[in-house]
Amino acid sequence: MNTSFDIIGDVHGFSTPLETALKRLGYVEQNGVYAHPQGRKVCFLGDFIDRGPDQKRVLEIVRNMMDAGHAISIMGNHEFNAICYATQLDDGSYVRPHNASNYNHHEAFLKEYPFGSDEHKDIINWFKTLPVYIENDGFAAIHACWDEQNLKSLAPMLNADNTLVDDAYLIYADKDSQTHKSIECLMKGPEVDLPNGFFYRSADGSKRNSARIKWWNDLSDPLSGNLFIPRKQLDLSTKAELDKMTLSRVFNGHAADKPVFIGHYWMQGTPRLLGDNVACLDYSVIHTNVQVAYRFSGEKALSAQNFVY
Repeated sequence: MNTSFDIIGDVHGFSTPLETALKRLGYVEQNGVYAHPQGRKVCFLGDFIDRGPDQKRVLEIVRNMMDAGHAISIMGNHEFNAICYATQLDDGSYVRPHNASNYNHHEAFLKEYPFGSDEHKDIINWFKTLPVYIENDGFAAIHACWDEQNLKSLAPMLNADNTLVDDAYLIYADKDSQTHKSIECLMKGPEVDLPNGFFYRSADGSKRNSARIKWWNDLSDPLSGNLFIPRKQLDLSTKAELDKMTLSRVFNGHAADKPVFIGHYWMQGTPRLLGDNVACLDYSVIHTNVQVAYRFSGEKALSAQNFVY
């Protein structure tokens, strides 16, 4: 089995940083396909679309590599959302509503793939071929959270190759369903509702009364330090209430016995391990114009020295 993979995080329609990263990793483009002369492969972590100016170019690079056997990939939440935006329910509405907010999130993608066009239908069908997760003898990859309990709960909704069955998208529309809850955790990250009616403003300025959890940390740690909330927005009373709980109160913990690679979280600063053999490869290419990768060669313990950026 090939254990030499270069793991690449969220791309979001920015082809130039992606091609720069591939070349830095030693990949050479021939006849429109990037390949490594020593047989290494890329494992993409999804989120190819939305936001950036080069949606088609990014997907051309990725699809060509995958078709030629030089890359594998999982599905990101943006590909999942695009499928839901295109999936119609019996009443004529869509799993992901066609409101102004959701259109704005998908605008860059829909400008290059007009809704309902043949190209749009083709790429949506291709998105459906991406698995929720990859697990082999060397490593595991999932877009947002490796959680054994939710992986087990979602298993009936997965094909043998870990892609979602068609009914999963329709069932997901029911927010009370276990399918919805499991997909939210695995592909978008576990969250906790905030106490005391507290809310904060996210990077796009919207109000949020729930926060994503830094699930990879020590489960005995106080909860307030394990949430993605800007510290300057967290008032003392809410912090005190959150500190009555530990991370274990809201997350069961991951049990992967091998390195786990994730994207999704818009990390900042110098790429670093998140601890306990977890590495995030999303360092916000949207803001930094830098594509972060990890050069994996079968090691049992990850090393920060293997980040490439």
